[in-house]
Amino acid sequence: MNDLEKLELINTMEFVDNDADGENCSSVTVEDNKTNRNILYQIGLSNNDIGELIDEEGYINIAHVAFKYSNWWNGDYFENKVENQLKEFYGAVSLSGRVSFFIKSEDIESAEDAVFEDIEGIELILKDGSKLEISEINWELINEASRGNVRQSNIDDFEIYEEK
Repeated sequence: MNDLEKLELINTMEFVDNDADGENCSSVTVEDNKTNRNILYQIGLSNNDIGELIDEEGYINIAHVAFKYSNWWNGDYFENKVENQLKEFYGAVSLSGRVSFFIKSEDIESAEDAVFEDIEGIELILKDGSKLEISEINWELINEASRGNVRQSNIDDFEIYEEK
């Protein structure tokens, strides 16, 4: 079982209380019951290990264990805040594509103006759901594709139709 799977198991527990202030977290407690002990056994703790985690009120303080697999308690569950662990990379990429769109407008001329004049940027979503931040775009929308014996893929004339 990898660390992420262990963290996911820990987060299935019903947390009773925590002592955290947004920066420091000294305890996150769960009830000492069969379900929670089974989860702790699955992630590799023994009865002795669990016994050392029991506080004066009889709850299991799992903060120390969870922070082996996590770096943040958000008040509801443990997570990994990765921005401090990730390196920043910068680059550029050329793009050839055809974008389909839908726009509401008073007339076709206003719709065409909006497409060619009012677009400020685009957003790219990665497979994991996070967003690729686009810092600068140097682009030109193509109204009419080049004619002749040289053709670029995904480059066609601009099209716009009114839905009837």
